Amino acid sequence: MEELSREEQTLTREVADLHKIFQSSFFVERGVPVRVPLFLCENACVNKEYYVLLHWKKKDSAMETEKIKVPVKQALPMIAEMVKLKYVTDALGKSSGWIYHKLNHEKTTTTSKGFNQSDVNTLNELFNQIGEKLVGTRIYIPSGENKDSLTVRQEIIGQIQSVSDMVSMPYIYIGKMKKSTSWYLNRMRKNSTKASFKQEDINMINLSLIEIGNKLLSIELTL
Repeated sequence: MEELSREEQTLTREVADLHKIFQSSFFVERGVPVRVPLFLCENACVNKEYYVLLHWKKKDSAMETEKIKVPVKQALPMIAEMVKLKYVTDALGKSSGWIYHKLNHEKTTTTSKGFNQSDVNTLNELFNQIGEKLVGTRIYIPSGENKDSLTVRQEIIGQIQSVSDMVSMPYIYIGKMKKSTSWYLNRMRKNSTKASFKQEDINMINLSLIEIGNKLLSIELTL
């Protein structure tokens, strides 16, 4: 049997990792259709670096409408574990306490009357947009050609920072990767070379972003 190339071995590992994530995801366990990855192995040259493109395709039109309906008060605390609510309120042009007061209007002195249908519709639209963005996001390690290790490191950190404004990174590095906060912070120091993200770390971050995106795309908030 012909030995697999390095690129094919990398693809095989990433496929296996992705299958594990999808099998463990709450929406798969509940039998809810999700976007199915079609793994297309392409020698796409970005600074001569090989990487895997994950292409997504809907099985049928039912995927667009079949979602888990979850009351907004139940869904938001779960979503807050994955997505920063400050990003949500900023995107909606609301104050940082808007969601808190809506969730707890019966227990606070705020004049808020809780969520209404317009609020729910707006949140559903935003979470769908975030889900689409995360499903299509890929962090990669730039080629080291014509770049020193510090420059490569800073580019990786910049990519991760661009999603960390939106995503709760502890959900990924603690919940999915089983790493500590110090592990993550050491690798996010731009001017240090003592610890850096390896390819397998980047793979798991990317796969976790896909999982979060699909979760957001698979639910519909209700009153």
